[in-house]
Amino acid sequence: MSVLFDHLTSVLVAGVIILLLVVVHMRSQQTSVERTMAYMGKKHLLELADLLERDLNNAGYGTTPGQAGITAHTTRTDGQTDLLSFWGSDASGTQREIRYVLAETGSVTIDDETMPLFELQRSEKIAGVWTSMGGTTPTLTNFTVDLLNANNIPTTNLSEARRFRIRVSKAVMPDVGPDEYLKGYRLLHWGITLTPDNLGGYQGG
Repeated sequence: MSVLFDHLTSVLVAGVIILLLVVVHMRSQQTSVERTMAYMGKKHLLELADLLERDLNNAGYGTTPGQAGITAHTTRTDGQTDLLSFWGSDASGTQREIRYVLAETGSVTIDDETMPLFELQRSEKIAGVWTSMGGTTPTLTNFTVDLLNANNIPTTNLSEARRFRIRVSKAVMPDVGPDEYLKGYRLLHWGITLTPDNLGGYQGG
């Protein structure tokens, strides 16, 4: 009888050890996935940051006094920028009108709050036709570009704008439950203020 109990005990102990190893392995895999998703989220945000800096630093490129460097700037009711277009340059240095459009892709519940998600769509006007030049991942939560005048005061007058104040946020969703409720989420933020050399061309300086 004692042999039987010893055997059952050893089986139970082995079962517990195996269960613990499985849990540790699953948690290790989950952590690895979360780290990968966080890394990719940061990578995509920094790629967008590089693109925005390049484009907006060239705002007003090729314009002359009397020609608007910024051609459109509109906002949503929540204050986010849903349309921004301006004269800039393509990768070859040719003057192009460039447009960014914020498109809502859905929504998600985070901490019991419904939050809209967006992607930012970029296009260039080529031969009078807006041509798509790609877009971001559809998990942005904020895209705001404020126009500032020479005194760093926000303005809605396109001819007075001399600087851009940019803020971007992106949701990183490492742990998604079966009910699509995000757990352990992270929000990545990036922002900068740019003063393009050519943006003052509208008024000749």
